[in-house]
Amino acid sequence: MFKRWWALPTTALILAGCQMAGVAPAPGPVAAPEVDDGEMSPPTVARAEVKPEASPAQPTEPKAAKPVELAVPSATDKAADGFLAQLRAGFRLDHDLERKQVRKEIDWLVRNPEYLASKRERGLRYLPYICAEVHKREMPAELCLIPIIESALRPHAFSPQGAVGLWQFMPSTARRFDLTLDWWTDQRRDVALSTAAALDYLEQLHQRFGDWTLALAAYNCGEGRMHRTLRRTPGAETAFDLRLPRETEYYVARILAYAAVFAEPERYGVELPFGPLDSAAPRVAVVETGGQIDLARAAEAIGQDMQYLYNLNPALKRWATPPIGPHQLLVRAEHAEEAQQALASLSNDERMLWARVRIGTNDTLSGIASEYSVAMDTLSRVNGVRGTRIEEGDFLMVPTPFRDWADYPTPFRTGAGGDAIYVVRSGDSLWKISRRLDLDMNLLMRANELTKRSVLQIGQRLSLPGLGGTRSIEEKQVTQEAIAYRVRRNDSLSTIAARFKVSVAKLVDWNDIDPKAFIHPGQRLVVRPADQPPAGG
Repeated sequence: MFKRWWALPTTALILAGCQMAGVAPAPGPVAAPEVDDGEMSPPTVARAEVKPEASPAQPTEPKAAKPVELAVPSATDKAADGFLAQLRAGFRLDHDLERKQVRKEIDWLVRNPEYLASKRERGLRYLPYICAEVHKREMPAELCLIPIIESALRPHAFSPQGAVGLWQFMPSTARRFDLTLDWWTDQRRDVALSTAAALDYLEQLHQRFGDWTLALAAYNCGEGRMHRTLRRTPGAETAFDLRLPRETEYYVARILAYAAVFAEPERYGVELPFGPLDSAAPRVAVVETGGQIDLARAAEAIGQDMQYLYNLNPALKRWATPPIGPHQLLVRAEHAEEAQQALASLSNDERMLWARVRIGTNDTLSGIASEYSVAMDTLSRVNGVRGTRIEEGDFLMVPTPFRDWADYPTPFRTGAGGDAIYVVRSGDSLWKISRRLDLDMNLLMRANELTKRSVLQIGQRLSLPGLGGTRSIEEKQVTQEAIAYRVRRNDSLSTIAARFKVSVAKLVDWNDIDPKAFIHPGQRLVVRPADQPPAGG
């Protein structure tokens, strides 16, 4: 049984820590809500007398990314609507207004002006930066409009196929373009990094296929499929010369239609909600943090609340920035100078808090990671552990939050926002759960970032969108049928069984474990209590 000895900050600890989703033919994509990933809350670490400790061996840290200001570009003609003027000046593609699909998409925008109007706040925040990056690369400005269609400009957008972020990267494509997807962060949601990756990908597609409409189509349906289609259609020069999936045809037509409307809104009687942006756009800037930092300390240092940081840094999934960088945060441009100075003034000890944990009998690396809600590879890397073998009596340095986990407003906490929680039990599937609770399965998948191929784990906690504080009696009965119990010190199968008035045999059956096996603190067991569990259970 391991013991918490004390929590302490320690100096210079460094943790080592697309095929694009298609769009439906009907215009106007629906972005997913901001959701969580079902992590259990870590325990509060006892605060004891701080004593200096030698730092563990440090892994090599990559060079921090150079800060880049995400600013509104200046208009070359100094017009009042400078951003829109520069956007229009950058349009280079034939918008093919004579094509039926393009006209149909334009007609839909004309009939539904509220669709673009609803994107005003996110457009002011993200479009100037995206278009500035496109302009730097001398790429067609039509590409600036892709995130409106892909994600409705929502960094937390999630498709049932598993695509995420403004640019809707699938995991394999994201990793191909060096976006990190791990316990700490999902850089598909990072505005700057995902935009750079998306433009890299689009440049490659254009170089491969030689036409921007072909590149756009390949971005949607996949470059492999595009290659095979071109082989079957010799002489094709644009996407409209090919027989493509219907959703891909609409995807290309939609981008061209949006560009046509942005180019001449008066012609179509559409009022764009984004200008004038030279003075009105909320600008954001990147500031260096100097290393991994607890977001509570970062917010305190710059004089803002944590929600401010999570809103501007949607890639962050936990209570701290990623351990291996890039060591930076987005802030509003008007706060950037003071924020940079405040963060630079923090010592290493002020950025992160560490607990020194003694390894006890029957402790495992996974058990300690679960107890403190830290990624196991993070513990291995910072403590120099090879594999998963640890020795009784040794110590591990474990990163811990400065505040209680509930104080961190990250959306990656199951049940955040008041949604009810369902605990997965043996034999469950997304289809069975959605039928039992009368929930739309696609909504359930979006709320929990799952796909139809996702494998549910016994004890996994799912957020139930729409079943919040006023839960139905049926839902209450279901959630009480199975709960995830976190093993504590001195627990055994018999004491847990007695606590919940069930037999040890049932515990063993529900969790598919050996009745003679050791259980460890932090381990999660599925329990179906005979009665309501006692307080604190």
